[in-house]
This record gives sequence, C-alpha cells and structure tokens, in this order.
Amino acid sequence: ALETHPEDRTEEDLELLVNHSRRLKCLHDLSDDELHHMWAYLEYAKYPPNIRLFEAGDPGDTLYIIWTGCITVRVPKAYVHDERLKASIGDEVLVNTMHEGDLVGESVVKKGGVRTAACVTSSASELLKLDREGYMLSFEHCYRRNARRQHKWLSKLPCFRTWAHPTLNKVSLISREQSYEPGHQIVRQGVLPDALYFIKGGLAVVSRTATDSDGNKHQIRLGKISAGDVFGECVVLDPKMPLSKVTVTCEYSMKVLRVDRMQVDHKIWNDEQRTALAQMAVKIPPDSIILQYGIDSVQWDKKKQEFDAETLGRRAKAEAKLSKSKRPEQPVYF
Repeated sequence: ALETHPEDRTEEDLELLVNHSRRLKCLHDLSDDELHHMWAYLEYAKYPPNIRLFEAGDPGDTLYIIWTGCITVRVPKAYVHDERLKASIGDEVLVNTMHEGDLVGESVVKKGGVRTAACVTSSASELLKLDREGYMLSFEHCYRRNARRQHKWLSKLPCFRTWAHPTLNKVSLISREQSYEPGHQIVRQGVLPDALYFIKGGLAVVSRTATDSDGNKHQIRLGKISAGDVFGECVVLDPKMPLSKVTVTCEYSMKVLRVDRMQVDHKIWNDEQRTALAQMAVKIPPDSIILQYGIDSVQWDKKKQEFDAETLGRRAKAEAKLSKSKRPEQPVYF
C-alpha cells in the first residue's frame, strides 16, 4: 500500500495507511477523514544516505514527511556573517537534524517560495512527498490549524504579548514542535545553539563549566527550567556570535517549540522584545560567583554527609545500649 502510486491505491490500502500514520507526530492530530484525503496525494520514495534532496535557492515545490530515517539541514557558508566562525567551518553549517515524523521543506507553504537551506539524507530514509498542488488540496488547512495553535500558545509568553498578530504569525509558521528524552544534551556550552527554544512541558537542567584560578574546571548546576521558560536565547540576543554560555540537558521528557537559528528574523525583534526575552532566560552570574556557589554547595554536601554519618552512628550506639539494658523476661510457672 505504501509503495503503490496514490492514484492506484484502493480503499483498503488507504485505511491501512491511515492507521499506520498515527505514529508520526506531524499527523497524529489529524482526523481519519483528513488522513484518508491526504493519502490520495502522498507519494512514497526511498533514498540511500548522503542524497541531497534540494539546495538553498531551489524552488520550494515539495513538502517531505520523514517516514523512517534521518535528514540533516545545512546552510551555505555564505550565510554566516561572522569571520571568526567562517574560519572554523567547512563549506556548510549543520543547523538541524530531522527524524521520523518531522516535516521538511515548509517553503512549499508560500507560493513561489524558495529553499533557505539544503537537506541531505544522513541515513537510509523513507519519505512521503507532497507537491504544492497536493499540499494545497490536502494538508494546507491542517498546517495552518497547527500554526494557529502555536500562535495562541506563543502569545501567552511575556516576550510575545505585545506583538502584532501578523508579526507573531511569522514566528508560529516557522516554529516546530520537538521532543527530547532524559539525558539528551539539547544545547552545549561554547557551541552555537541550533535554535531558540520555548518549553511546553518537561524539565531541563542548566549548568555551566567554570575555570578557577588554578586552571581546574568545575561543572556547576545553575538551576532547572520547565514549561514557559526559554533557552537558546543567544541566537536572538547576540546574533553575531551566539555561542551558548550554558549547557541545557533534558531531565524529564520534554516538549518544546523551536525556531531554527537560520530562520530567526532579527528585523522583527525590537529592543523592548529582546529585553523581555532576556528576562525570561536563566540569569548567568560571573564565573567567580558560580565557582563560589559550587564550592559552598560541595562544602555543604560534605558537611551534610558528615552530619548524617554522625547521626547514624549515635543512633546505632543508642540502640545497642538500649538492647543491652533490657533484661530477658522471667518465665512464669503455675
């Protein structure tokens, strides 16, 4: 059913495909009728690794849904404006990695749209293809509906409350939902973040590695962030060299809305909105304070362990003394 051309699929094929579609996160909210209609246009294609699906500057005439596999999103070196960064990268910059259930090629949304990045298969991949005509006939209203939901959620965040509807709509259309599992490092200190992230659910730990006067490195936990918080804000606040000052690691399963770094439109962010975004982000004190906090935390943990050990020792001695003082009961004879 999957490999059958859309025009040749039977009703039985369509029902089977609708049921299997539920596992894809970009389709699981659609009704059976919507999915049934969409499968009348979706084409299946299989690609080996390292196939370039399209290049930056190509016409945006096809939307892809990842059925299985993995795709990397890359932008040309010419898109990077910082000379220091240009010297440290090759011909392209890897800005995102897309997995099963992700959409690729949203430039199809706009008539006459142009690709802003190249997409390359990084593993053997199975994709569902939807040309612009099929998109307009089957998926366009679903995509817009999802964008409206994201618009409503984003509008409640402090940094977006004053935004005009058309301006915020630009952000909601390019934002994508993504999930992370515990232990996943989403952002690393000293590395360009892939995106600006807004947390919808879950919990993450924010930490920073600081170097003391003797050259020793210490990783200090600065705190935790959860629903309604933001990270990766440096892609907006410091666009010339947005290296992350912290590491963000998922602690409990997370769901975020992300705006890819290369899609951030700096022209729509004014000073007031940047200030509001900065106020939402984790405050990072100087390394001297971070190190002192780390030392105090270590000393406190050590004292607490010593106190707990001493308490347990006293309790054991008291119980031993009590057991010795107890005399066995004398038997009673009748």
